[in-house]
Amino acid sequence: METKLFMGCDIAQDTFAFCLRDQSKVVCQGEVSNSKKAIQAWLKELKQIYHVDLSSVIFCLEHTGIYGMILMRTLYTRSLIVCVEGASNIKLSLGLQRGKNDRVDARRIAEYAMRYTDRLKQWKPKREVLKDYSS
Repeated sequence: METKLFMGCDIAQDTFAFCLRDQSKVVCQGEVSNSKKAIQAWLKELKQIYHVDLSSVIFCLEHTGIYGMILMRTLYTRSLIVCVEGASNIKLSLGLQRGKNDRVDARRIAEYAMRYTDRLKQWKPKREVLKDYSS
């Protein structure tokens, strides 16, 4: 599996902003409701409209506690690559940045994933958490 695409996700309680990029440009960006049903529809849209091979994407998000769990579990159960990074790692790696909103943050997270692919660690849930989610 060769990773060619990098998805940055900036998670909030009710929604998350996303930015999908390749090595040279942003492919698409937007916002999705932070629910299992909306995330499944979004993944389907990425495949159908943007012709994205989801197995070639690294999904990277900041650690936001429980807010990211729905997305993380949904991606994991589809055997996709999920990486969760501390906000300070992302912020420090990109230097001083002006301007801040969810779309900009999602773009910065995607850029971080692209630049530091070799440092990323794939997220895996605790067994009991995954079991609870699938019931």
